[in-house]
Amino acid sequence: IGITGCRAILSDHGQNDYPRTDADALYDDYAFVISQIRSDAGMLTLPVLVNRQTPFVQTDPQRHVRRAQERVLS
Repeated sequence: IGITGCRAILSDHGQNDYPRTDADALYDDYAFVISQIRSDAGMLTLPVLVNRQTPFVQTDPQRHVRRAQERVLS
């Protein structure tokens, strides 16, 4: 970051979380990771892009991951 700078972070978080069914807990994990990244980088308003390419999103048991991702985006 020191040489070229940083304009945003791409988050691919959640891809392996589909066995966890609590969308609120997944959202909390996202929020924590984003907060920690921003804190560690010393850039509290650093944009974070969320990858919504969630596997198995078309089946009911895994839609909670996409719901958590959508909530982070909003």
